[in-house]
Amino acid sequence: MRELKHRRVALEDPDTIRPAELRDLFDHWLLHSQDGQPPRRALMDMAVMRPVLPNSALVWVERQASGIRYRAFGSRLVDLFGEDPTGRGPMDVYHPEIAREVVEALSTAMRTGKPAYDLCEFKVLGLTIGYRRLLLPLAHEGVDAGYVIVCIYPMQKWLRSAKDWRSILTAASGKPGLAGEHWESLDSGLAANDSQTERVYI
Repeated sequence: MRELKHRRVALEDPDTIRPAELRDLFDHWLLHSQDGQPPRRALMDMAVMRPVLPNSALVWVERQASGIRYRAFGSRLVDLFGEDPTGRGPMDVYHPEIAREVVEALSTAMRTGKPAYDLCEFKVLGLTIGYRRLLLPLAHEGVDAGYVIVCIYPMQKWLRSAKDWRSILTAASGKPGLAGEHWESLDSGLAANDSQTERVYI
């Protein structure tokens, strides 16, 4: 690939959480958190959840990576991902490098009970592609296990489905069959450079 640059920036100020419905969800989560503990799943109001559901996944997180499973996957995320990974885990559906980053982020959120908001960007052929990711843990339902809500929003309005990013990678590689390979290497690059990766717990 001719041009592949990346940076991941953690946004420290909750006021920067976008779009508005995502900030509303964060405020709702914060309102029902008590004494530094995340809210129980039953306290999450569906009226607040509904606007973000298409861009959200509900993940069951255990201490062992093999125990992490997507229990529900929103329709817009399915379109972006290109398939529905419900019932599977990060180690089953991602390139190993990105899977490790996802597992670490989910495990940390579950273990600490703290939310995390990440802004992830990369460049391909002069185009910037990025997404916002909000992790909201819920109260543990076991000693070492619990649910985490994951919300992902593309930063570009034109990025709506897997074919959108695949077409860019195909153009970058010059060979249609290599699009998936370059997407995996792109994921690897995003996850591998720890020196340029920050995560701030709000």
